Amino acid sequence: MDFMRSKSRLDLARHISMFAIYYTSVITMSGKECWEELHETKEAALKGFRDELENSLEQSGFLNTSDLTVIQSFVLYTVCGRFDKRGPDTNRLKDVAIRLAFQNNLHRDGLEFNMAPFEVEIRRRLWWQICVLDVRTAEDNGSDPQILTTSFTTRFPSNVNDSSLHPGMSEMPQAFSGRTEMSFTLVRFEGSNFARRVVFSDKFCQENSYDVLSGLGKFVAINNFIDEIEEKYLSHLDKSVPLDFITAASIRLILVKLKLAVNKPQTRQSQHLVMQQSFRKTCVEILQRARLLHHYEKGKQWLWLFQTYLEWDALSYLFINLSVVPSGDDVDLAWGAVDDIYDYWKNHSDACLDHRWKGIEDLRSRALYARGLVQREPSVFAMSPVGSCDSNPFNMNTQVQSAPISQAEVVSTALQEEGITESLTIPSAGTGCQWSAQIFEKYFEVLDSEHNLHRSWL
Repeated sequence: MDFMRSKSRLDLARHISMFAIYYTSVITMSGKECWEELHETKEAALKGFRDELENSLEQSGFLNTSDLTVIQSFVLYTVCGRFDKRGPDTNRLKDVAIRLAFQNNLHRDGLEFNMAPFEVEIRRRLWWQICVLDVRTAEDNGSDPQILTTSFTTRFPSNVNDSSLHPGMSEMPQAFSGRTEMSFTLVRFEGSNFARRVVFSDKFCQENSYDVLSGLGKFVAINNFIDEIEEKYLSHLDKSVPLDFITAASIRLILVKLKLAVNKPQTRQSQHLVMQQSFRKTCVEILQRARLLHHYEKGKQWLWLFQTYLEWDALSYLFINLSVVPSGDDVDLAWGAVDDIYDYWKNHSDACLDHRWKGIEDLRSRALYARGLVQREPSVFAMSPVGSCDSNPFNMNTQVQSAPISQAEVVSTALQEEGITESLTIPSAGTGCQWSAQIFEKYFEVLDSEHNLHRSWL
């Protein structure tokens, strides 16, 4: 890498840009690919590029820079640092990126300053990438985004191919209504911007002059947004083109996750939601769509973007649901979905190192035991286990039934007979809702949900 570190013929801004690209390139590689290309481990390559990039940024005085190339490189480093186990503190760097953006008026659309068309477009792309970073970081932290809608006027970038942009252009490019090289990026920008309206706190909505929506209102808004995105972008994509496939599959997965995010249990008092059939269907769809991405070999070069997005919520919900409702017409479909995703992430070492994985293992063990029990005594589980637990505001046609004998009593008796009640600690009587309380505690342990309610949608 010595020749790459030579600055004799490069100005500092370009040097920083190159090393941000080198760093990003290694982030996208597997360990094997890195060894074959660079003849060193991925960890060593990342450290080398990371150290050089950070040193060069310090030399440039980037905290007060007005150089867009330096800011672009810094944002690229911050975005990709989220995928580096030994990477930078992206929470802190995100704050710096936002401050640099306001300091350089990126929050104001370039047309307001009569800037050249090329610069207007580049600034728009940079600003909206920072906005996405702000939303993603807020979700990771269970907080609200910093940037308020009322604080910026910068428009979305134009839907054009890169060939339509050049520094000497004298007019703004004509936006295209179909598929372009910007489609993937614009879908991400618009999806992230929409999420601000439905995922975060009522206080955040009020501060941004958004409508404070009910659960049903959010559900309707998501469906309307899905229709809009389908018509505006996805209908123009060609699924035989790998990037188009990734674009469509990823945004559809994100939008289903949004539905789960706005209707998921956020307190122990709403645990009954997990037992509803509509929840099972939503979680199965999430895991099936995630599987579609995980196993799409032609899109491997983009899949690194999704390697940190383990489906904690959907896995937890389904294992809880299958513990409490271990029978039904779609139970095999549900088990197929959870088994595939569970096996995929179990072979992903980073997932198993996460402290939440043990909770997933525990929930799975409980679900497996319930499945074994229902296979031995199928007639006992013929009746609905949840009874009046079903109060899903989005399942308007649900017919509530009451079960004279709860599954909790049946399962508890069977557990006592096999002498393992101590390990699972399931009450000896009560409804399926009451039985699930013990299991539901594990859900909060897995997700830290009372402190982090926004993690699931991306």
